[in-house]
Amino acid sequence: MDNTSRSGTWNRLLTTGLTISLIAGCTTQLSQQTGSKKQWSRAAEANLTHEYAKQRYQQVRDVSYQLALSLSKTKPDYTGEVTVDFAWQPGEQPLTLDFVGGKVHSMHINGKPVNAEYNNWFIQLPATQLKQGHNQVTIQYSHSYSKDGAGLHRFTDPKDGKVYLHTQLQPYDGNKLFPQFDQPNLKASYQLTVDAPVEWQVVSAERESTIERLSSDRKRWYFPRSERFSTYIISLHAGPYQVWEDNSAIPPLRLLARPSMANYVDAEEWFKLTRHGMTFFQDYFGLDYPYEKYDQLIVPEFNAGGMENVAAVTYSERYLTRGKVTRELRQSRANVILHELAHMWFGDLVTADWWNGLWLNESFATYMAHLAMSHYPDYEDSWLRFYSRIKLWAYEEDELVTTHPIEVKVEDTNNAFTHFDGITYGKGAAVLKQLAHYLGPDNFKQGVHNYLKQYAGGNTQLDDFFNSLADASKQNLTPWVKQWLRTAGVNTISTHYQCKNNKISDFSIIQQASNKYPVYRIQRVLVGLYYDNAKRLKRAKPIPVTYLGEVTSVPAAIGRPCPDFTFANVDDWGYSKVALDSRSEDYIKRHLSRISDPLLRSMVWQGQWDQVMAAKLPLTNYLSWALQQLPIEKNEMIVRQVVANLQESYDYLAVLHEKELAIFGPQLENLAWQQLAKAKPGSDWQAFWFEAFIHFTHTPAGLAKVEDILALKRRIAGLAIDQDLRWRLVVKLNEYAIPSAAQWINRELSRDSSDRAERQALLAKAIQPQAKAKQYWLEQLWDNSNLTLQEQRSLVDGLFPTSQFTLSAGYADQIVGQLNDLKEKDSRFKSTYSRLLPRLCQPENVARLQAALTNLAFDSPVVQKRLKVAIQQEERCIAISQRIKDKSKQQL
Repeated sequence: MDNTSRSGTWNRLLTTGLTISLIAGCTTQLSQQTGSKKQWSRAAEANLTHEYAKQRYQQVRDVSYQLALSLSKTKPDYTGEVTVDFAWQPGEQPLTLDFVGGKVHSMHINGKPVNAEYNNWFIQLPATQLKQGHNQVTIQYSHSYSKDGAGLHRFTDPKDGKVYLHTQLQPYDGNKLFPQFDQPNLKASYQLTVDAPVEWQVVSAERESTIERLSSDRKRWYFPRSERFSTYIISLHAGPYQVWEDNSAIPPLRLLARPSMANYVDAEEWFKLTRHGMTFFQDYFGLDYPYEKYDQLIVPEFNAGGMENVAAVTYSERYLTRGKVTRELRQSRANVILHELAHMWFGDLVTADWWNGLWLNESFATYMAHLAMSHYPDYEDSWLRFYSRIKLWAYEEDELVTTHPIEVKVEDTNNAFTHFDGITYGKGAAVLKQLAHYLGPDNFKQGVHNYLKQYAGGNTQLDDFFNSLADASKQNLTPWVKQWLRTAGVNTISTHYQCKNNKISDFSIIQQASNKYPVYRIQRVLVGLYYDNAKRLKRAKPIPVTYLGEVTSVPAAIGRPCPDFTFANVDDWGYSKVALDSRSEDYIKRHLSRISDPLLRSMVWQGQWDQVMAAKLPLTNYLSWALQQLPIEKNEMIVRQVVANLQESYDYLAVLHEKELAIFGPQLENLAWQQLAKAKPGSDWQAFWFEAFIHFTHTPAGLAKVEDILALKRRIAGLAIDQDLRWRLVVKLNEYAIPSAAQWINRELSRDSSDRAERQALLAKAIQPQAKAKQYWLEQLWDNSNLTLQEQRSLVDGLFPTSQFTLSAGYADQIVGQLNDLKEKDSRFKSTYSRLLPRLCQPENVARLQAALTNLAFDSPVVQKRLKVAIQQEERCIAISQRIKDKSKQQL
């Protein structure tokens, strides 16, 4: 699954990593002693504990499913019949089939009718009806379609009324599609038969063998039995999708999307990139693609970026735009395409035994996607993207109070995705990247091949992967695993050196560990020495160093000319932050643009921002420096990185710092407008700076420009104001209550009847800065029965922007006070609602949030995590704010 993204710190840290909806609540595996016999019971909740899963794994083997489904365009539910074949070994616990939220109409066990003992969460199979060895259970059932993306989700296109279905089953929603043993190590084969409307396409892991016409308006699709794989990666997609095909090579490729979005699909580029990935991964892994075909479906209202369903990958429509297709969008799309394709080997063919190993699945796919991208024309800078998108996300989350080791114990499926965050994706991928350098790329590649070949079709533990790498490299990885996977936190490295007669006389790497996580790690990095020639900074041949402990000497540097600038992690091999020595710090303040290497320049830019986040550098100092340097920065990826930090800066100033906002707010707005004016018409650069201008606009003059552009009274040569951009302008006008703002919502709805329009209209209405409007939409959000998950998210995105700090402060008690009422809400609503936690930069709010965490009356990993992060972010904001105030006092 791909769920990687970066935005502003507040939104990023309260959302990223948690936007995948979590199953909340706490289910426990209970055991009681009756004499010497242990009796097991299972709590009636939408949860699977690892303890129960291990017990069930001892009882069940050789699973296969035969599934027949009847799908409808109009009915609120679908019907099905599943036959489960499996071998059973009696154990200490009752055997259950997972099935959340459905209805059981009949059940047969080994050919005999049995009254189903079903409690809305699972079906208990009576041991008296089972026999040791082969058993067969047949269940007729029904289940409602979902609106929150879990299980079998139904979407009706408001543009043409057509209905589309897709599944999302990870980690524990496969049982919402049909009754099953829903755990990753009980792999099974699947044989599907699907009745559907005549005009629909039906797609799953196998290509259909036969399509039978049942009537004038119904067809029956027959799919052959599949290979064995885990329940969370079986899939079902159905609807009148448009289909593009590429049969130029093996496997055959198809791409599907709804017709109303077909004009925005570049199928040729999609296929070209997929073919590149097929060739690259088959060569790298040393194994052919393991399945018979490869379908990719772009679906509406998909919760994540992508999902690695076997041979039928699902993607979000966020990768389609109704406007200009920029290189940034194409590269982001390329990343997710290659990420999901890598999963076909690493994750689908070989699968983690339980959810504690899922980090390796996601981290490996993230690393491999960037490696494959770096070999694709036009994306050779993928490692710069990796640093600015993936690694910075990891660093941020690794300094949160909620950080955790990469490899963690996952007690149940409730907790599976609380750790699905920047540590799991970003840090995991980063340490795999540095491990490849530590072992040597060829040894790493050989170890991966050996692992996939040995465990193809099976499930593995963490040791299986690292033993394969250790065998290939002839190295003991036990210390490495302990340091990097079993401990949390990010270290900082720096260079320390002395010069005599303009020659280096002493040189070492200093490693600093935090007080909370005092771990010194081993790692291989490149140390760079740079020399200024008054035009640019030239790099001497870098020095590879494997460091361990607090101080590591670098003898190879002694005798070299004394440098003007040094950097301890050139080319970003290592996972660690870098602190500059005083000479280097002084150099970049004056001559940042002389650094020709974009990756190094990106890391230096970020180092300055890190000092702001640590409250070591006043935010206003950073802004003054950045506003001077940014106009001469030519790398678009770096500009995006820095502008994201400037957007966070604006958010910090919007809270409590009216004087500084009055100074820097107009400067940021003017910067974007000036850069927009300089940009080449029709360029990606122009499109980017226009988006930045929309974000920073807040003055009456700027907002007047926004309305004139929307009304087509002001035109910018080469810039097409597409429908998606028009909605962004409408939202901006409503954020600041421009008199005509509400009218613009209705005007755009009259010209745009899409689902995107409906969600953007909700956002625009929620963002209006009137107390009455806020209260109304809060109530609508709470009474969420008629809203899809995506609509709920739109409301949350709009309700309390930082520009409305004073207004949002008035709702802090109400929002926090309702947290305990979330107990009766579904899991995904808990996740969505808790994104509203107030962000006020006030000690009183810290106390409010701490009290809410202490008094939370139910166990919800996602709500608890969000509260902890919100408290830390409030404390950070207070520290940054105080640093600004201290500077202002010094200037008086």
